[in-house]
Amino acid sequence: MDDPRAWAIAYLAARPAAPWRWADQGDVLAWRDGTTVAFRGEVISILESLVPHGWPPFGALVWVLAACRGKLPAQVGGSVPFYALGESDPPDSPQLNFGDLGARLRHMHSVVETGLETIAGLPAELRSSPKAKAVLVEMVFGRAWKEGGQIDFFGAVLEVLRSGFLTDAMLNDPGAPPPGESSEWSVLHAGLARLTPESIALRLRTGLDVLPLAAALPLPPAVRVRALLEDLRADAAHAGLARLVRDIMAAIQLPRRLSELDEMPVGGFSDITNRGNPDRLLLSELAHDDLTLAVRIALNEALYLRREPPARQPPSTLTLLLDSGVRLWGVPRVLAAAAALALVAKSAAHERCAVFRARGAELSTVDLLSKEGLVAHLGALEPHAHPGAALAAFRALLADDARADAVLITHREVFADPDFQRALALAEFETLYFALVDREGGFTLLRHPCGNTAPAEAQLDLHGLFPDAPGGGKRPPLLDRAAHPDLPLILSTEPFPFLLPVRGKVQKAIHRRGGGGACVMQDRRLLCWHKPDAGARTVASALPRGRTLWLGELDDESLAVVKIVSGRERLACRIFRPNGELRHSHDWQIPGVQRVEVREAVIFIVCLAEAQVWDLETGALLGKVPVSRVSSHGRYFRMSPEGWGLLTWNGQALGLEPVVFLGGIPAEGILRVFNHADHEGPWVLRKNGDVHAEDGRRVLQLGTLKSVARVSEDGRHLLVVSEADSSSLAVDLRKMTHRAVRGAISDDDWAAPPQPPTRSVRVHLARIAVADTGEICLGSQKGAWTRITLFAHSCLVLKSMCGTVLAPEAVRDFAPMALPGQPGFSLRLAQWPDGRRAWLDDRGMLHLRCADRKAPEVTIMLSDDGLTVWSSDRLMGGSAFFTGGQADTQIGELWNQIRAFGLPS
Repeated sequence: MDDPRAWAIAYLAARPAAPWRWADQGDVLAWRDGTTVAFRGEVISILESLVPHGWPPFGALVWVLAACRGKLPAQVGGSVPFYALGESDPPDSPQLNFGDLGARLRHMHSVVETGLETIAGLPAELRSSPKAKAVLVEMVFGRAWKEGGQIDFFGAVLEVLRSGFLTDAMLNDPGAPPPGESSEWSVLHAGLARLTPESIALRLRTGLDVLPLAAALPLPPAVRVRALLEDLRADAAHAGLARLVRDIMAAIQLPRRLSELDEMPVGGFSDITNRGNPDRLLLSELAHDDLTLAVRIALNEALYLRREPPARQPPSTLTLLLDSGVRLWGVPRVLAAAAALALVAKSAAHERCAVFRARGAELSTVDLLSKEGLVAHLGALEPHAHPGAALAAFRALLADDARADAVLITHREVFADPDFQRALALAEFETLYFALVDREGGFTLLRHPCGNTAPAEAQLDLHGLFPDAPGGGKRPPLLDRAAHPDLPLILSTEPFPFLLPVRGKVQKAIHRRGGGGACVMQDRRLLCWHKPDAGARTVASALPRGRTLWLGELDDESLAVVKIVSGRERLACRIFRPNGELRHSHDWQIPGVQRVEVREAVIFIVCLAEAQVWDLETGALLGKVPVSRVSSHGRYFRMSPEGWGLLTWNGQALGLEPVVFLGGIPAEGILRVFNHADHEGPWVLRKNGDVHAEDGRRVLQLGTLKSVARVSEDGRHLLVVSEADSSSLAVDLRKMTHRAVRGAISDDDWAAPPQPPTRSVRVHLARIAVADTGEICLGSQKGAWTRITLFAHSCLVLKSMCGTVLAPEAVRDFAPMALPGQPGFSLRLAQWPDGRRAWLDDRGMLHLRCADRKAPEVTIMLSDDGLTVWSSDRLMGGSAFFTGGQADTQIGELWNQIRAFGLPS
């Protein structure tokens, strides 16, 4: 068809069964309900953007534009696909039987429906503007439709569209079927199958479908070795080696070659410049009179000759030869490896690095740039007394590289060996550096043949090179005992060794996505736990005073706490990382706050008649919008008797985005729209008792309802009133169950908050004593005594002391003591004349410090289920509830440390 007008009419024609029509003399593309899908100008703009790709069937294009307006197929989930009416079968259907063909149609129909629903559910900024629509259409049809190559003809058709010649009378049911009708559905299926909200946002932001990955550039040897050292520092078995390398790096430095030759007034000229010395002025400049020449020089207008730039040295190679002979066995072998690593780490001026090991008369390659290669080298031993036999091969290797800096790493005794000196003289090295080590930690860098001068020399501290054997020997001190001399050492340990039971009044508690939960305590602590059979750890203490309005977990696992202070006038927001680091802290004066919600970079605040959004980074107010409190929950608000809106922030403005209900949910009869914390999208509660999930499915039926009493903050629980008998129903949307609730109703009766982990611990103690046997005894406020004892050689327990009389001079009362800051707990102290101290922690712990400060401190968790003990030399044993399963120490060793407090030397 060569006539552009006839082709345009056939292409744009609306089929009789199509749900769209042309209106207003062909200026408007309208849906069957009379609403506008697109204007002719929009259609022309989109078709222009598709010219390089070719135009898809117009009906497929209309479906995408309609989805941008929230128009979806009427028969969602029906047995007859909407695209199959009036269309031929999809490709390859003749080879399928009727049942297989129907299954394929239903599957492909589901893909198209899902894609259109994805477009309809996009935020307005991703589907409303002309640019967004053009990007959407290009993403759907740019690769799915391949009929290009008619650019000139398409241009003629576009001129017909712009002319206004085509009217709705021509385009609605023109009699001739539009071309490409059978491919309309298949093109939609191919294009929508790969469409996601993330890919659309990325295309709008960058113009790319996939972000490019960083190129894997080769790293210089010095950079790779420094990364290896960071890895070794974190490994207890190799941390000592990493420290040695660091010490050697501070002392070692190869004498470097001059990077540039001195610039001398020799050679030719290569350029002309406006800066230089007077002797390089052009002869034409010297032809000026003195005043003119002076002005030109002052104004940088005079021209000078510039000589050729000085030659730079080509990149060099660092070549190392490691000795692994008998004199290097043991500690010197580790020192030699540390010297090699230090040389490579300081070799930023070298482009390449080559490391070898002397193996008889041959050279064996060594990999020092990986942990595996380093371990392999440390395990390689050679029987020779000196590496003299390998010097000839090493000299031949260096002859191939005129720019090599060569270093031989060996023992000091090897360098003094006469046999080695003879082999060295025969090798005739022009320049060779020696890195010499010895068993006492000595290190020297020498230059051959000028061996009398040492460019670098150091005495290394070998203490702590190797870690102590597990379970034996003296362990390195865990803490600086001088940091807080008046407090137990355990209070300075990061992270705190014990997991604690949650005791006291809980203001608010939540479930965490990865399991466990978090809570804010009345004593202003923020606690979190990972499983119900283990205690909690303190994320933060000294939170602002006041009622906790919101507690939630963000996508990066940070915990957000929002508290209302001084009535409803001040809002305090704190966000903590899982390790307790404070990420954001803000205090705002906002009257009439009703509820809040934190969403990554912003916080939504709902007041009496308006909603606000604030920036968590800067604390600045970003926007306001009026809202109605009627039937609202979270960020969902009733906008009209039958319309609902979602409070959104698009980075530029705060607004109420109309909520589109999937699955054909009627707008009338909706009691509440709310968000379910385990799902994305709005959940709906209707007056007839139907509860619909975000995809429109009815998940629960409650019977006719009178009203909604409460919706939990996380949307997982409802409290509703039945129409039949005005009884209250507690609804659990996690288990999809409901039950009647009678009498007075508290949050625990229907909202099912998470139960924090707890254990019974002893806190009501008043005094401590040491019995004649050395056992530690604890007295309650009522006068009852218990003693700490070892039971069955396997666990520590508190045992009652009925009838036991303690000498008055052995008893010490616990007296309150002041603590710095606001730690969220209190201590009481008991002291002895010999310097022993015992602190009673109101979290259920007893801290003991011996008179001998070299002895380890001990902390005991006073649980009725058995005692859990930690000592300052890294021992811990007892219940997994308090240790998190990290305790692996025999309890007998801890028992001996406790007895050391009761039996002072």
